Amino acid sequence: MKYWDLFVPYERGEPPENLRERLQQLADLGYDGAAVTMVAKEPLASGEVWEIPDAAPDCNSSGGGLVMHRDAAGRVRNRPFKVLKRLHFVLSKPADANFLSENQPSLNQFDLVSAEATSDKLLSQLCLTLMVDVIVLPVWREHVMLCKAPTMQAAVGRGIVFELHYAPLVQASDARRSAISTAQRITRALRGVGISVAGGLPDPLLLRAPDDVASLCRLYSIGSDQSKHAISSLCERIIDHGEGRKGFRFALKVRRVAPCETPDARDNQRKAKRARAKSAAADENRATSKRSRSGTHDDTQETARVQAASVHEEDDEFIPLDF
Repeated sequence: MKYWDLFVPYERGEPPENLRERLQQLADLGYDGAAVTMVAKEPLASGEVWEIPDAAPDCNSSGGGLVMHRDAAGRVRNRPFKVLKRLHFVLSKPADANFLSENQPSLNQFDLVSAEATSDKLLSQLCLTLMVDVIVLPVWREHVMLCKAPTMQAAVGRGIVFELHYAPLVQASDARRSAISTAQRITRALRGVGISVAGGLPDPLLLRAPDDVASLCRLYSIGSDQSKHAISSLCERIIDHGEGRKGFRFALKVRRVAPCETPDARDNQRKAKRARAKSAAADENRATSKRSRSGTHDDTQETARVQAASVHEEDDEFIPLDF
């Protein structure tokens, strides 16, 4: 199982050593890859190129960089660490939606494209029509824009994943309680499906290991099975979606997974069981009624035969005559 942190923030002009330190910390904690994320509040100009700094040779923009992992004793282990390039777009104006509505050439330079909306209407548009891989829901803010559950479930049906950050849980923040409450509402609306978890932390000392992140997910009402899925296989599905978005084609991977019962599935099973029991009882009642009618008809026929035989015997009786 590979673990990913798909939101490692990086600001243009920031010293490359800071980015290298974050990536090295993730590698030491046991992650297998990360996405260096650059935030844009305005659409990119045609031909504009954003690059991961060349001063960080262990994380080039092609996604094939290597960061050496160290164990607890400090020994270096030759384990590949994949680095992806991600654009996070803050959608604040309806006119900017055109930037994400079609396959823009300036977006092809990024392995992943994510967005967050500043209004309910823009969030609905993100869920239903715009071409993104991830929708970030900033639960750390006091007022988080949410839309109706069917709209969010429609986004999951399109292959889009909603991302939550565990940053409010490990930082000294007054918004921790509201973040937990908002995240639990999102989890209930999506029934725990299509939710990934990332760090979103610029401070490498606050990053957490995969097992710790899985434990923090319980505060967001994400189950124990789904918590590991939120930082591993679901992240790989996001990466596959990004590859398909860049070429208007989608790579499909067939994986055998354990069945996961949902409340709707259990309700459907109970309804089907009751329907089968009701149908079986109706069939038994019809069979019993048919046997009863058949027995009454046989008794009537037997009585008629007995009466006919007695009449015949009386007709054949010999009566002597005296002359």
